[in-house]
Amino acid sequence: MKYFNLVYLLFILSLLGACIPEARKKCTDDQVLVNGICEPKIPNPDPDQNLDCGALLNHQEETRIMYQNSSVGSSDSCLEEVQKRSCENGQLSTWSGSFQFASCSNERVRYAASSVAAGLACQTEVQRQICQNGICGTWSPNNFGYTSCQVQGYASCGNIPHNGTESRIAYSAASVPYGQLCSAIGQNQTRTCNNGSWSSWSGSYQYLSCSVQGAASCGSVPHNGTESRVAYSAASVAYGQLCSAIGQNQTRTCNNGSWSSWSGSYQYLSCSVQGAASCGSIASGGYEIRTMYQAAVASESQSCVSETQNRLCTNGQFSAWSGSYTQTECVISRIRYESATAINGMCNEETQQMICSSGVCGVWNPNRYTNSSCHVGAWIPPIGIPSPSWPNQGIDIARPSFPTPWTADQSGWYYVSATGCSDSRTYGHPGSSRCSLPSAPLAGSVIVLNGIISKSQALNYNGTTNAPIWIIGYDPESKPQLTGAWSVNGSYLIFDSLHWNATNLSDINLIDEGNHNMYRNCLFRNTQGTSYGAGIGAGGNYLVFYRITVYDQGNWQASTDVDRHGVKVYAGSNMWFVDSSFYHNQGDGIQVGDANNTAAQINKIYIGRNTSYENLQSGLWTKNATDVIMSQNIVYGINYSNGGDGQGMGGQYDPKHVWFINNIIHNTKAGIKISGADFGSGGPWYAIGNLIYNIESDQGTCNNYNVGALAYRNNGGFTAIFNTVFNADVFVAMPSGAGGNIRIANNIFSVKDSSSNNCTPMSVDVSWAHDYNLVSDASWITDAHKQSGSAASTFINPGIDFTLLQNSSAKDKANSNEEAAFAAFQSRYGIDIRKDINGRSRPQNLWWDIGAYEF
Repeated sequence: MKYFNLVYLLFILSLLGACIPEARKKCTDDQVLVNGICEPKIPNPDPDQNLDCGALLNHQEETRIMYQNSSVGSSDSCLEEVQKRSCENGQLSTWSGSFQFASCSNERVRYAASSVAAGLACQTEVQRQICQNGICGTWSPNNFGYTSCQVQGYASCGNIPHNGTESRIAYSAASVPYGQLCSAIGQNQTRTCNNGSWSSWSGSYQYLSCSVQGAASCGSVPHNGTESRVAYSAASVAYGQLCSAIGQNQTRTCNNGSWSSWSGSYQYLSCSVQGAASCGSIASGGYEIRTMYQAAVASESQSCVSETQNRLCTNGQFSAWSGSYTQTECVISRIRYESATAINGMCNEETQQMICSSGVCGVWNPNRYTNSSCHVGAWIPPIGIPSPSWPNQGIDIARPSFPTPWTADQSGWYYVSATGCSDSRTYGHPGSSRCSLPSAPLAGSVIVLNGIISKSQALNYNGTTNAPIWIIGYDPESKPQLTGAWSVNGSYLIFDSLHWNATNLSDINLIDEGNHNMYRNCLFRNTQGTSYGAGIGAGGNYLVFYRITVYDQGNWQASTDVDRHGVKVYAGSNMWFVDSSFYHNQGDGIQVGDANNTAAQINKIYIGRNTSYENLQSGLWTKNATDVIMSQNIVYGINYSNGGDGQGMGGQYDPKHVWFINNIIHNTKAGIKISGADFGSGGPWYAIGNLIYNIESDQGTCNNYNVGALAYRNNGGFTAIFNTVFNADVFVAMPSGAGGNIRIANNIFSVKDSSSNNCTPMSVDVSWAHDYNLVSDASWITDAHKQSGSAASTFINPGIDFTLLQNSSAKDKANSNEEAAFAAFQSRYGIDIRKDINGRSRPQNLWWDIGAYEF
């Protein structure tokens, strides 16, 4: 049927397309419509002429049906009219009427049903028909036939109307225990009427009634009944006491089948009386014996006075000790010297102690030195370091003696002080001083400073090899304070007993670019810590720094790393830094060279017998330089920071011929650390005869790139021989990339630190030669080596005195072939370094001893 309707609709539309143009077309007054085309009117010269209009004969008329509208709504109908026109002698007249549409579309609404249930909607469809030439077609679509539809009303649920509710109380259980209420488990529930049907009840409880249970008994004891007992505060009482003294009457109550807790706090249900007690291992009635000392300390000339004391044990209690002495041990102290004649202008001493306890006295510890007296002799250089070629009389050359009396100007003697001063005076003297230093003193002059010298100085003095110019402090015990920045570019000058003491000086305390100058018994301090700098900037030749102290350069505990060192060697050659101290500096204690200079620009830097501790970056450090020797220094207390890994000493980039000889490094985060190369043209590096102990990384990792007692990641070659390493988390650290000839031999590696990091003791990722090493655990070096043994009982007092025991496994066990490094050093520098860390010649017997100490 739907296909018939579609064909019919297309037919009607084709008729409309053919009719509408003629119906709607209008011609002018001098035209006539002929077969749908406006043709000019043909004059009729002869009224009697009989002309037809096509198929329409003359004097006949034709009709058509037209519609008022093309479409109408459902409440209207299509209005039509019959229109006419006639043919008069070949001319058609105009159509009559006013309707213009050849067809009309009509619409109506029909429903699927006459009514629907409550809550539903009536289903409708819009139907259409087309009228043309007075004939109207069928309605389409024509599925629904009802002209109206009614929605029915909602049904009630009995007497409850639609959307009405009813309620009830339900319970979660059919009963509750004694003492409880059913209302506590009740639940108000409702349901709703929906068009004659009830919804489900709200809530989840299902029981419609509830009852209260009766109270339960506790066995034979009814509800609210009680029972009693006696309990004790201890399972036993001491001899002579009664259990009743510690007894307690307790009760408990039955509550609905459950017992309450017992009253009271005692827990022991039985008690016994103990026998007479002993005092530890001393039975009751016995005595304990001890030895006590009159004093805790005694000198060597005294003796530790002791007495035997006793006390009685009575039933586990000691009586008071007899006697009056109160010290459990007595320590005898004495001083011994390294040699009977002082070396280096100083008597090296150690305090030795012997501990007496329980009536027995031990051995002297430490016991390295044996001389009971010492007198001062000539200065001896550290092992491997030559003596300075100037001053001619040695670096302990005596200060000039002041004029006596010095109450007037003395030729060649300058006295400078800010108190009562005048530069109109040529020389000045105590009580009548100059204000400023002279501009051009003669060779041999002595310039004496006192008080505060606040001005910065630029000195270009020139003494001679036999007549140096002295710049000295008036009182070595109360050194003059130099608060400005000094620069020195002269020669043959000796500075003695001066204190460069600046606060927030953005410059360097002292820069020396001269030659043959010496600084002795001087201090350097500058608390400025926000810019690069140093206490001393050394760029000259043949400079000696002896018994100086460089400290508080910036803030050594700061979180910022500004490279404010104790000493910075930036150029020059032949420099000595000996018997001095470097501490609390915001950088290195001493730094030699930089990445910006070549190794050839700095030569022969000797750093010996110094103490460097608690600096931000390191104790002693070298960058690009040639022939750097660090010997017999002591470094400790260097922690991990953003300025370094806590290394005691070491270097980086491409320095050439660097030697670490007989140093002591302890309580740092890395020992001797040799960092990465720059261009790979440096080396070789040597670590010989050093004592390194208590080395524990602070980074929480075992990264062999930055930590280790002996750490190497350069490529210039590394020789580490005759070192003693004790209590380290990593003994040897060499990551991938470390290169050159590597030899690790004749070393003692004893006691692995395990306090924080469980690191591999030998963390080596490259090829290395190693033999004749003495280790606490042979598994630390698992591949081929010629000697390993226990290092656990090697030392006199591990952690304190690393001198070898007489029966040590290290004795006479080193390589029988002398290590090539010793001959290489002597060939290059002309000095024999075949000495142990105490200066004893090696070997003492046929073979060398392993480690830093020769027995």
